[in-house]
This record gives sequence, structure tokens and C-alpha cells, in this order.
Amino acid sequence: MAKTVSIPPKVAEKSIQGIRAALRKMGRADLASSMGIEVKRGFVYVAEADGSPLCRLRYLGKPDVWGLQMFKWSTESYDTEGDFPFGGGSLADCIGQALEVYNL
Repeated sequence: MAKTVSIPPKVAEKSIQGIRAALRKMGRADLASSMGIEVKRGFVYVAEADGSPLCRLRYLGKPDVWGLQMFKWSTESYDTEGDFPFGGGSLADCIGQALEVYNL
């Protein structure tokens, strides 16, 4: 597994704003205001309003490309083995894929 790159504070702040903006653009203002979004080390963790994990976005060193790791309830861990066909992209792409996977 690649070494985790820390997210610079400005990128962390913009990533949270970017996820909320992407949700609003998708017509999901309800999720934009209720989802939990937290930055820890090299990841942005996204959870449903009730705190249930949805996914985490891995910072790859550039603010416009992120890795996507879905939360797998079967193992109660994040997918690091590529079980999901979509591996990353822009913040909007990643969030869109996560919503699709969990039918939100």
C-alpha cells in the first residue's frame, strides 16, 4: 500500500467545501447539510447523518484527484483491495460513486 500523504490544511478545508458543493450540485442539499465530513491524516472520511460510515477519500498529493475507498459492512472496514470498480477521481466523481453504491 502506498504511503499516506498528509492533507495540507488549505486542501482539507477546500475538500470539505468541495464535497458539500458537489452534493448541492447533484441536487442533494439535504445530504450536503447533514453528512459528516472529517479530515484525518491523509483521508477525508464521509459518513451519513446518523454517523454510519460511507467512504473515505485518500489524498494522492493533488487536490483534484482522490482515491475512493468504500466502507464495506461485510468486514466493517474500508475497501483497500479494490472490490469496488471505481477507484477514484475528482471529489464530485468520488461522492457520486459512493451515493450510487449505497443507493442514496
